[in-house]
Amino acid sequence: MKNRQHLTGAQAITASLRAHHVETIFGIPGVHTLSLYEALRHEAGLRHVLARHEQGAGFMAEGYARASGKVGVVTTIADFCHLLLICALLHIQRHHSRHDKNLYIHHC
Repeated sequence: MKNRQHLTGAQAITASLRAHHVETIFGIPGVHTLSLYEALRHEAGLRHVLARHEQGAGFMAEGYARASGKVGVVTTIADFCHLLLICALLHIQRHHSRHDKNLYIHHC
């Protein structure tokens, strides 16, 4: 494949967000996600909403998704903080799985 495009991991993430029509991202930047935020800075139309707590960011994304009908996206650093986000995700999944069969939570 001679025409293969070479992307950084952060550029691949922003391309994936674009492909899924994501406009707003919630989260807290950190040392582990600086390259992602640098890539987001160069992507027009992708907005980041700063949260003060990972669990709050999860609920912000859930509220955004419910109110707008769009995808709610959360970013956190690759530290113990993702455990704080899991609490929000489990709450959201427990309360919406009965009503919303389209709920999908993906974490890496």
